[in-house]
Amino acid sequence: MSVVDYERYFSRLSRYTVEFVPTKIDSCKRFLRGLHDELQVQLALHRITEFVDLVERARMAEQVLGFDKKTKNTHTVGKRPGAASSNP
Repeated sequence: MSVVDYERYFSRLSRYTVEFVPTKIDSCKRFLRGLHDELQVQLALHRITEFVDLVERARMAEQVLGFDKKTKNTHTVGKRPGAASSNP
């Protein structure tokens, strides 16, 4: 699930769980725990306390780390672009 999709899902469910996520900081911590492990590592050290900032940074980290759908689907394995074939 992409960060954008997860944010929509998280925000929709958060409306029903106000008592479980009472502060903005708690909301950020809970959102962070639902991200890919690699994204959590990248973002946890920043201690972001604004939900909008956390989502934006998570989205940027997702793109850089290659978790976004476009990068994942177009990445080719084992061939360099423009490499010649070794068949005689």
